[in-house]
Amino acid sequence: MNKKLTQIETINPANIPKPSYAPTENINKVAGKAFFITGYTHNRGKPTEYTPSDKIGEDGLTDYFTITTEESFPLAHKGEQQEINHFYVTSYIGSQIDRILNGASLDGKRIGPCKAVKRQKPDNKSQTYWALAFEKDEDFK
Repeated sequence: MNKKLTQIETINPANIPKPSYAPTENINKVAGKAFFITGYTHNRGKPTEYTPSDKIGEDGLTDYFTITTEESFPLAHKGEQQEINHFYVTSYIGSQIDRILNGASLDGKRIGPCKAVKRQKPDNKSQTYWALAFEKDEDFK
């Protein structure tokens, strides 16, 4: 019996380029501007000095949510003007996106049009939170 050997592709991690990180800003920088979301990530990472203590888990990490928009916006980033299309979003916005995707991925799709808006909490009008507004929402206008 002669078995034909097939060549197995080898992936050497040393040959994989390091990821490049896109400049990312907070979603409040584009408040009220319409955009389409083409990417969404939820990661756990090291908290900053501004992270509320109740948002830091037992593992010492906190949740980070980011979106990528189809549109780029000219914004100041680390002291220079850049075209930015990656944004940190709140956990509430992350939950809105999770509900829309319902376990699916955004591969080849987009969400929108939408705008980042600041809303008042219904039970405490003195507190506000960031959310995505869509065309059917009053605060989209």
